[in-house]
Amino acid sequence: MNDKGKLSIIVPIYNGEKRIKKCIESILKQNYKNIELILIDDGSLDSSYKIAEDTIEPAKAEGREVRLLRQENQGVAYTRNYGISLASGEYVTFVDQDDYILPEYCENYMRAAAQNGIADLVIGGFQRITDDGKVTRTVALAPEAWSKFVVTAPWAHIYRTAFIRENEIRFLSTGIGEDIYFNLCAYAYTERIVIIRDTSYRWVDNPKSVSNSRQNTINEKSNPLILLQELKKRLPKDNKVGKEYEEYYFMRYIVWYFFFTIQGSRKKDVVTMYKRMIKWLRKYYPSYRKNPNIRLCRPKGDPFSIRAIVYLFYRLERIGMMPKAFLFLAGKNKEK
Repeated sequence: MNDKGKLSIIVPIYNGEKRIKKCIESILKQNYKNIELILIDDGSLDSSYKIAEDTIEPAKAEGREVRLLRQENQGVAYTRNYGISLASGEYVTFVDQDDYILPEYCENYMRAAAQNGIADLVIGGFQRITDDGKVTRTVALAPEAWSKFVVTAPWAHIYRTAFIRENEIRFLSTGIGEDIYFNLCAYAYTERIVIIRDTSYRWVDNPKSVSNSRQNTINEKSNPLILLQELKKRLPKDNKVGKEYEEYYFMRYIVWYFFFTIQGSRKKDVVTMYKRMIKWLRKYYPSYRKNPNIRLCRPKGDPFSIRAIVYLFYRLERIGMMPKAFLFLAGKNKEK
């Protein structure tokens, strides 16, 4: 295709020496050539910076747009926001240091943006794989309104840079959910969103990643109520998400949070946080139990397994059985 629009790709780096070379090489090998690559080392303590520097040297010698910067450790939210401020492309996207993209990735997204007028966002899916290349999960999005909520990460998205800047959409520096905050804010300001069935992003499973280690246990440093409260303050009253989807999204997030943290947390902490989050939900969405999306058949575009879990959770919540369910699910953490 004709590489008319420039795409800026932002890669935050932090102690990523094991996988960063493959990540960078996958970006430099894209079929789509009008790319600006922005690599930001966020205070790595390993050899990540040197590996990145060596990997991009041939591309720089060819005159390609590649930048490698270094800063003291500020966190991934700050680093991504900084990358956005530097981007010169019409669109901007993100790739995580552990991951990589297939050669057609950028081409597919930029083509979709060009074919649909001026799209503010293009959203696709991914494959989750192990280090040895075994596919453990494939997410290909259906052409449904809800599909934009399935992938919460900023990768597998491209964003029109001017749209992000004009609406002051930024990542939130918090212990959990900076991706969710960014995307939900973006969705709130536009209906010009294109869904594609592309799965050429490869999310490499890394159980030792910072995000996994900090989010699998309930603690005040990763307090989800901070995220929920900040989102409520930030979302405009006339946001494009719509009241029913907004409400259901928060309901769904609460379910995800508990199923992600329950095995690594003390049962008393799980029950305490459950009560706090339900109290928050009742305060801002007093009629949440009547949300029409609490169905096994809705919302269309969400995987059935997630719909079923959300449905069961709120049926048990309605009759006051969730605390007892937590006591059962937490298993070995019962006495902690």
